[in-house]
Amino acid sequence: MKNKVKYIIMIMAFLTITTGCSEKREKITIKKDNYEIIVQVKNKKDFKISQELKDFKSSREDYFLFGKDYNISIDFSNELANPNYKKDFKNLQKHYSKEKDFKEVSFNKIKGFQFYNEGYLRYDVYLPIPNDNINNMTIAIYPLEISEKAAKTTYYSKEVQDILKNIIIKNNTLNKK
Repeated sequence: MKNKVKYIIMIMAFLTITTGCSEKREKITIKKDNYEIIVQVKNKKDFKISQELKDFKSSREDYFLFGKDYNISIDFSNELANPNYKKDFKNLQKHYSKEKDFKEVSFNKIKGFQFYNEGYLRYDVYLPIPNDNINNMTIAIYPLEISEKAAKTTYYSKEVQDILKNIIIKNNTLNKK
C-alpha cells in the first residue's frame, strides 16, 4: 500500500512539473522591416523599450531595452552584405574570433558567437537571422557601471543569460508568398 501511495505521489509530482508549474513569461516584441524578435522575460514591467536615437549608445542600434541593472541594445545589421564575409555568417564569426572572450554560443537553438567589445565596454552577441544571408542580429549588453569587470558580471548574470536563452528570431519574409 505504501508503495502505491509513493508511486501516485511521484506521478502527480511529475505531471505538475511537466504540465503546469512552468514559469510564465511575458513577451517583448521588437519589429523592424520583416524581422521580429521576441524577448521572453519574467516581468515586462522591469523594462522600458526605446527606439529613440537619444537613448542609443551607438549609431547602429535599432532598439534599446532599459533594465534595472543593465541595458540591452538590439541591432539588425547587414554586415553579411560586406564582400569580405561573402554572405556567410561563419565568415563573420571567423572575423571576430580573435576578440577578447570570444566564444561560440547557442541561445534557444540559435548558434552564434559572443565577445567582449573593449571599445564600448560591453558584451556583444551575434546571432544569424533564419534564412537571411545578408543580415544578422547583434545584441549588446551594457552594464550600468562602466568597467570590464561590471560588463563580465552583467553578461554572465543569471538574469541576462536567462533572457538570451529565451530569445526568438523570426524572419517574416518566409511567411509571405
